[in-house]
Order: sequence, then structure tokens, then C-alpha cells
Amino acid sequence: MPRIVGKQGSLLLFLLGAWNYVADIYDWQLAYEMVTLDASIKGDSAQRLEISHGQGRLTAKRYVQVGGAFALGDTITAGVRLDWAVVTVDTVPPTPTGFSGNISAKAQGTGYVVRATMGAPRGMVQDDFELQLDTLPVIG
Repeated sequence: MPRIVGKQGSLLLFLLGAWNYVADIYDWQLAYEMVTLDASIKGDSAQRLEISHGQGRLTAKRYVQVGGAFALGDTITAGVRLDWAVVTVDTVPPTPTGFSGNISAKAQGTGYVVRATMGAPRGMVQDDFELQLDTLPVIG
């Protein structure tokens, strides 16, 4: 499974017709793979595989301020499909659309949040989430 990992970055979501900064994230990981199905028939001397579809996920952690954070967990029950972008070095403002005007490393795609947790171990509130991808991510 191809995987891209990052220590720091910014998460942006396409909401209400514009790209919106959501949070600074850390320990993020983007993984994607092509699913293969067994297409062997009786008598084959070796397993034959057929490429079916892609699957992947984006996981990340972030620190949030109580009351002011965008709640990714709310999108789970609503089944909201999100357009997302991760930019590794901020520009002002971040411009993920078409990757024009932003020379920083970035990844962009669509998907659904399938897991989110929030806790306050000491001091700051920590939020982590997993976003299941439903399209091939674009990496630039």
C-alpha cells in the first residue's frame, strides 16, 4: 500500500463553494491501494488477479480549542461527502484549487469521515479522525 506520512500540515475542506481552513494537523498519514480480486478458474496453475477498485484513508491528529473547533465527528452521522486537501506548508491564504499559487507539497481528494475521537488528556483538547477516501487522491 503506497503511503505518505507527514509531521505537520493544514487540513482544508471545500465548504459552501470555497476552500476553508479547518485545522493544523500533525502525525497525518495518507494511504491508498488498488483492490485485486481472485479471477482464477479451475485448472489454473497460478493465481490470476484482476484489479477491481481503489481504497484508501487519511488519518490525522490535531489540537483544538474547546467551542471553536470544526467537529469532523458530526459529519459521520450525517454521511457528508467532503472535498479535502492537506497542505504541508501554509501559504497565505492556502490555495489548493488546482494547486495553482501554492508550491507546497499537497494532497487532495474526496471521502467520508468514518471515525473521530476527542479527548483532553492534559491541557489541550486533542482530536483525531479517519477519512475513508472514495476517489483516487491527487498528489502534487
